[in-house]
Amino acid sequence: MDGVTVFSREFFEPSVDEAYRRYFLELEQMTRCGGFDILAHFDVPARLGALLPGGYDSRRYEDVIRPVLRNCIKRGIALDVNTAALRGRANVLTPGRDIPRWYTELGGERVTLGSDAHHPAQVGMHLAEALAAIRDAGLRFLTFFERRQPRLTPLPT
Repeated sequence: MDGVTVFSREFFEPSVDEAYRRYFLELEQMTRCGGFDILAHFDVPARLGALLPGGYDSRRYEDVIRPVLRNCIKRGIALDVNTAALRGRANVLTPGRDIPRWYTELGGERVTLGSDAHHPAQVGMHLAEALAAIRDAGLRFLTFFERRQPRLTPLPT
């Protein structure tokens, strides 16, 4: 954002709270426009921000996160639950458990899974934790897209 990667300490200046708010406001604008099917890396700054003083707690940003989720629902954009950061130092699921729960409360039902594998051994890593978070949020389906058309499939048991 503004020429600064969300994976740098510079992104979090002058304050961590301001950085997260800017990020979520940018997502709100992006999802308001739409034109894409899946919102991946919902709270990706948490990969570094969770390690900074004050950490990361999505509940502090609920007021700017919920409008993003409303836009996703309105535009048919699926929420991606990604396990990549569980492999890193931050050890977090992105988004964390609160965001899928809020998404469900608002009427959302489209969710995808990602592991951002960069090596064959990482394919599908931690998907059991992601599925548990999705179930706990009250979601019942996984969404797959073919030629931009969504297909909802019941969660595996």
